[in-house]
Amino acid sequence: MVWTVLKQPAMFGTSLRYLYNDSRYPIPFPGGCQIRGRWAPLSCILLVGKAVPRNLNDKGGERQRPERRCGDSMTAMRKRIEALRPGIVETVRELVAVPSVGSGPEEGAPYGPGPRKALETFLEIGSRMGFRTGCFENMVGWVEYGDPEAEEMIAVLGHVDVVPEGEGWSSPPYDPEERDGKLYGRGVLDDKGPLVCALYALKVLADEGFAPERRIRIMAGTNEEHGSGAVKRYVEAGQELPVAGFTPDAEYPLINGEKGIIMAGIAAPFRPGEGVQVESLQGGVA
Repeated sequence: MVWTVLKQPAMFGTSLRYLYNDSRYPIPFPGGCQIRGRWAPLSCILLVGKAVPRNLNDKGGERQRPERRCGDSMTAMRKRIEALRPGIVETVRELVAVPSVGSGPEEGAPYGPGPRKALETFLEIGSRMGFRTGCFENMVGWVEYGDPEAEEMIAVLGHVDVVPEGEGWSSPPYDPEERDGKLYGRGVLDDKGPLVCALYALKVLADEGFAPERRIRIMAGTNEEHGSGAVKRYVEAGQELPVAGFTPDAEYPLINGEKGIIMAGIAAPFRPGEGVQVESLQGGVA
């Protein structure tokens, strides 16, 4: 498990990413303990946001309290997250149930009604959790936590649009089915599930009373699968950029940038009568 920070605002939207559910590799946590697996979004948010416990008396001054060991605190948080697992699964189901393949623009829906509906659902979930929400031109929405007067913001950037479901499913792609501890559905992994995990990680921190020095904004785009035009428009319009962040949308262990997409055609000359026949063609991951 690896987390990283976007150092330059100009890089906002590129893919410095982490995989949220690989428990083999722990994340170091302040105080010497570590955090693994599904708890990793919590530590990523905490570390990047520089969260500190809210510990003030009635007059606004510092209030002394017994020191709590990091290990004890993280054990308590792990138990909280495990207790939230049924809610996490149901929330993933709720978001995945919205078909959100991009299409042509419609009034109020720049990338089609599906992505807009998914964005509305994402914001509704965040509002139910008690967070502030915002939206830019029905393209990019966010759920935010922290002091609204804080000057700086960090971002967790994901997306709610999905690729076409295709054929060959053993269960309905928009009615997720849990089998052997895994949830199957279009968008469960890319990228609605990770977004929901980040929301619940933020909820745990909020419920624990953490007060970050920066605002924490979980953002959702609606056009990642077709070129990230939504985020491009957000940036070009002069919207607020984060000072740091991470993207829960990639494979283990770390993707520190994407080279882009190449559409290529491959041809080879064959002469009639030579008896050349292509029997198989196989590709892989570059």
